[in-house]
Amino acid sequence: MIQYAFLIFFVILLTIFGSSEQVFADHMTASVSTPQGTSVPGCEETNECFVPYEVTVDVGGVVTWSNDDSAAHTVTSGTGGDGPNGIFDSSMFMGGTTFSHTFEAPGTFPYFCMLHPWMVGIVSVTGTGGEKEPEYNPPPPTPTPTPPPGVDVIALQGTSVPGCEETKSCFDPYTIRVVQYSTLTWYNADSAAHTVTSGSAGDGPSGTFDSSMFMAGTTYSHTFDREGTFPYFCMLHPWMEGYVVVGSGGSIPPDPDPVPQCGPNEILVGYRCVPLDVTPPKILQPKDIEVDAENPDGARVSFDVLAIDDTDEIIQPSCNARSGSFFSVGDTRVTCSARDSAGNYATPISFTITVIPPGFSIPSWVKNVAEFWCADKIYDGAFVEGIQYLIDNGIIVVPSTSVSYSGSQEVPQWVKNNACWWSAGLITDEDFSFGIEYLVKEGIIIV
Repeated sequence: MIQYAFLIFFVILLTIFGSSEQVFADHMTASVSTPQGTSVPGCEETNECFVPYEVTVDVGGVVTWSNDDSAAHTVTSGTGGDGPNGIFDSSMFMGGTTFSHTFEAPGTFPYFCMLHPWMVGIVSVTGTGGEKEPEYNPPPPTPTPTPPPGVDVIALQGTSVPGCEETKSCFDPYTIRVVQYSTLTWYNADSAAHTVTSGSAGDGPSGTFDSSMFMAGTTYSHTFDREGTFPYFCMLHPWMEGYVVVGSGGSIPPDPDPVPQCGPNEILVGYRCVPLDVTPPKILQPKDIEVDAENPDGARVSFDVLAIDDTDEIIQPSCNARSGSFFSVGDTRVTCSARDSAGNYATPISFTITVIPPGFSIPSWVKNVAEFWCADKIYDGAFVEGIQYLIDNGIIVVPSTSVSYSGSQEVPQWVKNNACWWSAGLITDEDFSFGIEYLVKEGIIIV
């Protein structure tokens, strides 16, 4: 008895310590994904720019970020408002690559993307094992840092988030006029990286000049050796645009059309207001379907369901049963729903698929078996075994029927008479089937 109690105690200890090791092991690593499309604002509204938004590891744990976007990003400790705090920084890492950092001290570590500062996340480090990171106290932010001498154009603070294009204040000044052979210098006063690239977001780079990516607090210069008007933009944040007019060969471009103010039932698409889609789609009611069973169990049934929408035009509904699925004998109720791109749901519809059970089907060559039995060339039991074999292998199809055992396994004479008349062509297949169905009902033949 003592040995049994000790064994139970030992198993409990193993379970506790095994579970504890698993818990600790689970907090030594964490993975974070940078999803597709996060280089465009919007993911910050649901904290899905880095997924998951917050991870927890123990001291000594490793967090690995994977760039699953098509755009370049950074993983930089700090915040977009206060800038980097120097604890960790991936630098720019491209799509399909990863960055890892080992956290040696407890604390809470916010981080962001310097290229797209709306992208933020948090790493929480628990436990002991190192001195806690000192609190970072950034200097008070200023709206526009003081540029160095000789700067002509400034990429202003906060321009990595859309909005500055509405007042033409992403680059300050928006348009600058210089003489031929002048050298212009741009200064990045933002906390995010930018580019100064000749061309436009719609047409792409023109190849005249390109700063590549220049980080916060740095400058870029270019000398203009010919006259003309040179539009430029930021390739990382394409709403940022500006113009350089050189000499007398160019002209200051006209102001863009003002951004329209949309009504309560409108949304802004580009520079025009379009009606807000509040109309749900409509599923066209299909007819009920009836098909014959392929075998005693049922049949595969294909069907088409269509939905129409005032904006999306044609929508493919989703149903609780897929077209081409196997449906059992009897009635099956299929229900379908649909949703348009604006999130409006259609009223669900339903229809019935009925699979009709198979009737009696028997090949003509089986008459030879009945003829053998009629001529007493085989025993009654051999005939029953032969019919059972043909049913088991799908050569004879017999509909399911209730079985009421009489206790007798004898084949009545009238069944044999039916077989004789059928083999001689004196009665129909249906008449002969009554004999087979009787044998099934009596349990002499099993379906």
